[in-house]
Amino acid sequence: MEKKLKIYTKIGDSGETYTLGGVKLGKDHIKIDVYGDIDELTSWIGVILSHIDVIQRNDERVRISEFLRLLQNRLFDTGTLVMGGNIEELDIWTAELEKEIDYIEDKLKPIKSFILPGGSKVASFVHIARCVCRRVERKVVSLSKSYEIDKNAIKYLNRLSDYFFVLARYLNYLLGVEDIKREESIYIKKKMKIKPKH
Repeated sequence: MEKKLKIYTKIGDSGETYTLGGVKLGKDHIKIDVYGDIDELTSWIGVILSHIDVIQRNDERVRISEFLRLLQNRLFDTGTLVMGGNIEELDIWTAELEKEIDYIEDKLKPIKSFILPGGSKVASFVHIARCVCRRVERKVVSLSKSYEIDKNAIKYLNRLSDYFFVLARYLNYLLGVEDIKREESIYIKKKMKIKPKH
């Protein structure tokens, strides 16, 4: 009978873990921190996928779901890159994101004001994914200042957050929910009326 593997290994009980290539690092190391944030982003995509069935148009629901699942798998690979691996397809992945963004934007009204996160529940989850993606991007930039990494990873993450923004708008559109437009604050209006001193 095949021996069943246990979920706990006890390897990390000392506050350290192994990375790609068997390198041991503290769990508070920036590489582990970035990897954890990528894991969080991947999980938020899972949340989005679990709510995507609210989209009535079968063709769009399937197309979006398949692309999101693809992104989950690619984020696992992006995590590998952060840990010291190499991904030759990053330029291709970025180009595919841009193509998807263009496809969505062709169906949406142009933005004339800032958009607040919200609208439908599924779009709200997408906005959280966008924020987490931005955090991952910032940390990868920090990582790149101490370690040699493919700078295309930063470009890919930047474009990925753009994709989440337009996807949130598109899901609201498909559900017949209006974007929430930001109202200009009284503070900003007052500041704009103040003339600079010379």
